[in-house]
Amino acid sequence: MEDLNNSFPTLLVISLTINVLVIGLALYGLSQIPKVMKSFVGSMTQRQKDSWAASKLNSADIVFLGDSITHEGSWEEYFLECRAVNRGINGDTVQGVIDRLPDVFALNPQKIFLLIGVNDLNNHLPIERLKATYDDLFDKLNTDAPNTEIFLQSILPVKDKLHFGLGAKNKDILVVNSFLKTQAAHHGFTFIDTHSLFENEQGVLRPDLSNDGLHLCGQGYAQWRDAISQFVQIDPV
Repeated sequence: MEDLNNSFPTLLVISLTINVLVIGLALYGLSQIPKVMKSFVGSMTQRQKDSWAASKLNSADIVFLGDSITHEGSWEEYFLECRAVNRGINGDTVQGVIDRLPDVFALNPQKIFLLIGVNDLNNHLPIERLKATYDDLFDKLNTDAPNTEIFLQSILPVKDKLHFGLGAKNKDILVVNSFLKTQAAHHGFTFIDTHSLFENEQGVLRPDLSNDGLHLCGQGYAQWRDAISQFVQIDPV
């Protein structure tokens, strides 16, 4: 018994040391997730840009511009009556859209349907910084594409708690959408309230329209298509 009592402090130190090491490694691993995700998204974005650069398409009637929520829509098939192209990229942000506007403008579209911003919130970007980045985007749209009609769509709702530390919250989305509506009027854009299409009575993304609480399933895209079809009218050239 005396030997056990004498060894107890040593065992306690060893145990505490192991626990500290395990916790430290776990925290380090968590800290690397944003870096890994940033690298992953960056690689995916570059591949998508390279794919578009290889395209022989040099003009379009309508560009659907945004992040993965736009990317996963089959817009070319939803609107067969016009030349619609999809320029959504998984994980894209407002700044990401700004950076690739020249490639969008090169298509000389009559209309751009824009939905962007949820990934900025997922990345925990402060709302005031997000608003400032939006201002840069809207100024460039007005300056560099004055003859293109812009349809600014509100950020969609999400489920209450997203996985993987994503930071988008419905209360913040409402604040940003209010800002977008005001800015659309200020810049002469057409504002489309896509948020209300997909929220339930609790103000969250309807679970029957999504399998992850963030992205849409087929029924959601069908509702979205029908809601904006009135705006998809192309003037004859």
